[in-house]
Amino acid sequence: MTEYLYFLRKRFLFPLLSAIFFFVTSGLVLAQPTPPFLNITTEKDLGFGAFTVSSGGTVSIDAIGGRSVSGGGIILLTMGVFSIGPAQFKLESQPGAYWAMVYNPAGYILTNGSGGTMTLYLGGAGQVSPDPIIFGGPSGVLTLYLGGTLSVPVSNPSGNYSGSFNITFAYQ
Repeated sequence: MTEYLYFLRKRFLFPLLSAIFFFVTSGLVLAQPTPPFLNITTEKDLGFGAFTVSSGGTVSIDAIGGRSVSGGGIILLTMGVFSIGPAQFKLESQPGAYWAMVYNPAGYILTNGSGGTMTLYLGGAGQVSPDPIIFGGPSGVLTLYLGGTLSVPVSNPSGNYSGSFNITFAYQ
């Protein structure tokens, strides 16, 4: 009987323990690190303010809140009831994490509810602060400012235009 137990231990127990050890250590070697968390809070919406259009063009908001036009047919108005400035987001992540920000380069359609449309293009030159590659910093908290350019056709009806855009943050 003792010889039979020794045979079982030698024949089955050792290979079984070796297989378990192999799978456990193999799993640890192949395990991917868990990406850090990312919490995003919208603190301010992107706003282009009020303007009038005679021949179309663009209205742009930079990352620090500057507003400009191109095309010659747009006059900027300063009416206090319309927000002017970049979108502002609070990002909270693991300290030292790197994130890449990705958005649709083809633009986003804004509507006024009466058939009018304009196209919003995000993040042109000087319209993202900090850089499109986001560093969580030593505290893990960062404020992101995002401007854009609004393409304004001449034939649009007046009104309040609104829409939404999606941003993807990919852990690097």
